[in-house]
Amino acid sequence: MGKYKLLLSFFLFPISLFSQQATFEETINSLKDKISIATPQEKLFLLDSLTLLIEFNTSYDFEATTIETIDHAFSLDSLEAAAFHIVQLMYYKNNIDGLSQEGISIYKKYKPYLKNFKDKKWNAELHIELADSYFFSGDVDSAFIYYEKAKNYGIDEQDKAFLAYVKLCMGSAYSRSGAFSESSLNLQEAYTAFQQLKDTFAVVHSKSLLASLYSNNDFLNEAKAERDEAIQLAILVKDYGKLASLYKSAAQDDKKKGLEKSRIANLKKAFEYAEKSEFKIANRLGHLSSLVIAYSENDSIQKAEEIIATIKKYPEELNKRNRVYYLEALQHLAFAKGNYKKAAAYGEEVLRLFRDKQSYIKIRNTELLLSNIHTELNNNEKAFTHFKAYTHIKDSIASVKKTASLAHYQTLYETEKRDAKIQEQESNLEVLEVQSKVRTQWFIIAGILAALGFIIYYIRSRYRQKLEKSLAVEKLRVKISADLHDDVGSLLTGLAMQSEILGKNAPENISEKLDRVSELSRSAMLKMRDAVWVMDARKDNWQSLVDRINEFASEHLGAKELTYKLKHDNSSSEEEIEGTTRQHLYLIVKEAVANILKHSNADSVAINLSKTKNEIALSIKDNGQVDQQGTAGLGVSNMEQRILDLKGQIDIKTTDGYEVFIKIPA
Repeated sequence: MGKYKLLLSFFLFPISLFSQQATFEETINSLKDKISIATPQEKLFLLDSLTLLIEFNTSYDFEATTIETIDHAFSLDSLEAAAFHIVQLMYYKNNIDGLSQEGISIYKKYKPYLKNFKDKKWNAELHIELADSYFFSGDVDSAFIYYEKAKNYGIDEQDKAFLAYVKLCMGSAYSRSGAFSESSLNLQEAYTAFQQLKDTFAVVHSKSLLASLYSNNDFLNEAKAERDEAIQLAILVKDYGKLASLYKSAAQDDKKKGLEKSRIANLKKAFEYAEKSEFKIANRLGHLSSLVIAYSENDSIQKAEEIIATIKKYPEELNKRNRVYYLEALQHLAFAKGNYKKAAAYGEEVLRLFRDKQSYIKIRNTELLLSNIHTELNNNEKAFTHFKAYTHIKDSIASVKKTASLAHYQTLYETEKRDAKIQEQESNLEVLEVQSKVRTQWFIIAGILAALGFIIYYIRSRYRQKLEKSLAVEKLRVKISADLHDDVGSLLTGLAMQSEILGKNAPENISEKLDRVSELSRSAMLKMRDAVWVMDARKDNWQSLVDRINEFASEHLGAKELTYKLKHDNSSSEEEIEGTTRQHLYLIVKEAVANILKHSNADSVAINLSKTKNEIALSIKDNGQVDQQGTAGLGVSNMEQRILDLKGQIDIKTTDGYEVFIKIPA
């Protein structure tokens, strides 16, 4: 669900802009203050931002905040927003808290409220999370029922990316269930689709799961090939979470080869990358426990005990799901220290928990260790029982490999045929890196434009409701405009320059895309300039409007060698004018001037602006003849809509030159 979360994260961008100088806690408190006085619609946006900020911070109650957001979304009949946060909460329960049964309960709780919800995309997302909840809870049959339902929604929507994601989830589930062939086929198909979609993050995820699948089933050469390529791609896109899992998989293969030093080195790398990822809290216990096991098996008891002491510093992470890894580490440590009775007790609990999770590889390894433990305790009958269970699982895996090898290589062959064109284009890693940079730049532009749209919408909404401006709001607007001008302006300039530089040395097809990025960057700078002027509370005065109109007219009419006169009354330069009114008047002048430049042969233009106590009047008139075909376009419609928003009147004449005359309440 990460790609869907990205859309909502754009709404968090404005919050980060005006909180750069504040601490995280101050930002959270500021958001909570705004939520307490916000209108219902504003509250939903602010709650969205708050949930994103605190999702991976255990100091705040993410679950309570998300439930509040869901309930508020339902109260506004915003079913899509409610569905998004239900998915968010179920994902958190499945992957962070490890309380998958609660994920099922969340779905059942809100299902009645979504009975009329027809959005197939979010219904698909809900079923994916529900399938994961059932799978992590041990109900594999129910899990695959809901995976299939999610897949059907994806087919109805013809959403290739989502269908690939479903195959990825099903491949992972089949892998944990021991179904090698089904897992391999689903993961290969997901990888092929993501490669065609140029989704590097998802390609890394697919290859990571394939590497683990091959490793668990002793296809060590294939596992290494997938893993090495995935590591290169993950480094390019800085996917630290996947790098952690890839190095952990490498450590598992090192153990099978007897390379214990390399095993420990790779586990340390896995832990270091995991600590850089957003999932560090969820995965920390698993990585530390793996290090305890490695040190215990290599007679480094002291180092193993030091890590156990580190784990105890995070008692909140010993939740129901992750606790099994901690117990597994304690079992190995007790065995290494010769405390076999304690090791046996830990082992029985570990075996029960892994059976609940239906993790067949872990069950196999635990059965073997329990056999060794009971051998040391001279419990030969129990030792034989556990060894028999171990060999049964091992033989079943071997049987799977005999029947699956051919399918595995056939899948590789068919994939290579289908992807021949893509592999030819992406055979050079430098090309892939350039493509990754271009994609990142597009994400940056999309984020900036979405953020600007949200800011403008928020300000207009505030003015429509005629809320009294306070000093705090003015300071906030000034800060946002300054940050946008200083930070985003420099970012867009740099983006345009970097795109031009990259375009000079890039292949032709990439160069065209980079030129387009540069063009969009410069266009965004112009749009941002207007947005900053509209947003800046210091510009809410008559003189600022006059200066802005004069600047625009000089720049555009002067460039076409048209003379113009701007007349305005003697209103005080400090006399206030509403930001929304100021914006509409300026944009009407822009539209009118654009029409004159496009459709009139005039050589002079007169702009008159006046203000009385109750009324503002604006006229734009030229001395030319008008092309009648160009006077009823989108520009005229835009002007009429703006005057309608201001509850004013507009009169457009084309008989004696082109003239726009408006009156609006002051």
